[in-house]
Amino acid sequence: MHKIIITGGNGFIGKELLKIINKKKYLIHVLDSNIKKNKVNGSIRYLKSDITDLKSLKKIIKKIKPDYFVHLAAIHHIPTCEKNRQLTQKVNIIGTENLLQCLNNLPPKKFIFASSGAVYDWEKNKLDEKKTKIKPRDNYSLTKYAGEKQLRLWIDKNKKTKIILARIFNTIGPNDPNSHLIPDIINQINFRSKKSKISLGNITTKRDYIDVRDTASCLNLMINKKITTNFEIFNICNQVSYSVKDIVKNIEKVLKKKIIIKIDPRKKRKIDRPNQTGSNKKIKKFLNYKIKHNLNSSIKNILENHKK
Repeated sequence: MHKIIITGGNGFIGKELLKIINKKKYLIHVLDSNIKKNKVNGSIRYLKSDITDLKSLKKIIKKIKPDYFVHLAAIHHIPTCEKNRQLTQKVNIIGTENLLQCLNNLPPKKFIFASSGAVYDWEKNKLDEKKTKIKPRDNYSLTKYAGEKQLRLWIDKNKKTKIILARIFNTIGPNDPNSHLIPDIINQINFRSKKSKISLGNITTKRDYIDVRDTASCLNLMINKKITTNFEIFNICNQVSYSVKDIVKNIEKVLKKKIIIKIDPRKKRKIDRPNQTGSNKKIKKFLNYKIKHNLNSSIKNILENHKK
């Protein structure tokens, strides 16, 4: 069996990836700080690990000697990234550097890095892996772009490893532990009333939302698909964008209740791009990616699981 390490594997996207990854083909090691204690579940080994702790990390990776590596661990809630700038940089940049140091003498066959569509410049056009300029504008996108550059430098000395940068756009789904837009809206709704009042910040900004099941499916394809080049970049997105108002209207339709929006200036982000729509042409062509879940089905799934 091939050995694979997934950092942040006990997180929002990681848990979904674990549902679909081939457990007969891979011996999976989940490294996550959000694990109470080490445990084994079939072919999955859960290890409590902090990627900022280089000494401990070296012992773990040296023992496992991974064939494949998926790096999902990061701080990515934007307000948290802005409020705790140094901690975000420590986890997202130093944590990534620690992993790469540990792998210098143990280069895996493939390394998949969870980057972000936020690294792109603000453009009205669809954000393309080759054509669109890179211009981070907040602490989170800065740390993700730093990770991309770290990998470009690392691969110069470790040419046997295939690097894939997965620029993931706004991933949505049930049980998102972070207070992103949809969880924030749902937590404010009074499910017992026919009407509900919620407070939001910017409501006209548009984002490309992708279901967590589709994001996990893309990552799984990246793990299994043969890559001929040493360095590839793929957007993980739907190529369709929706405003905050669109999201609220969609939730209204599913719940069949009126939702009244009140603008709260305190919730408005100082840095907030007006539009973000990715191009998924490359991932469709090279990985045979097929979208299975649209916004409506994603929101239905989120609300059904919320009621449970």
